[in-house]
Amino acid sequence: CTENPAKLIGMERKLGTLAPGACGDVSVFRLVKKQAKFIDFTGQTLVCEQLLVPQLTVSRGKVVYRSLEL
Repeated sequence: CTENPAKLIGMERKLGTLAPGACGDVSVFRLVKKQAKFIDFTGQTLVCEQLLVPQLTVSRGKVVYRSLEL
């Protein structure tokens, strides 16, 4: 999901890839089956059956966030 935006800004070899020499940024999520309700700024309600829960974030090759569950 980041490869095309990286190309648009001329950073295709540094961003949007995990190739050697790239920045090495990545986020890892866990899909959880759990009902949740969200209300947007217009008052519309959205009910979902699944959530993406962050587990790990690596920025410039270093872990900057790690879930206690991981």
